[in-house]
Amino acid sequence: MFEGACVADPRIPQPNKAFELICRIDNLGKVDAIGIGITLEVWRDSKWQPHTEKNGLLVQGSVDSAGYLVHSFAMKADDGPLMKYRVELLSDDFNISDNSK
Repeated sequence: MFEGACVADPRIPQPNKAFELICRIDNLGKVDAIGIGITLEVWRDSKWQPHTEKNGLLVQGSVDSAGYLVHSFAMKADDGPLMKYRVELLSDDFNISDNSK
């Protein structure tokens, strides 16, 4: 995922209030990415800690444009001025043979 692939709604979350983190996951290949796992991690206590995990997602491929999936995470803002987060994608099958043609 690229920087800026996730946005918060509302754009500036209020401390200790719920907000939604919306992330776009692109598939630049022709073949569907099947069984993708996605994990949201938040930086707390000087380390990355898992927040939410979802498995079995599908990110469609496309011949003429990037296929993509938009996934949302329910979050709660902390007291600090900034929140650090990252999204990790996992798959058992990274078949890139179609993508190199």
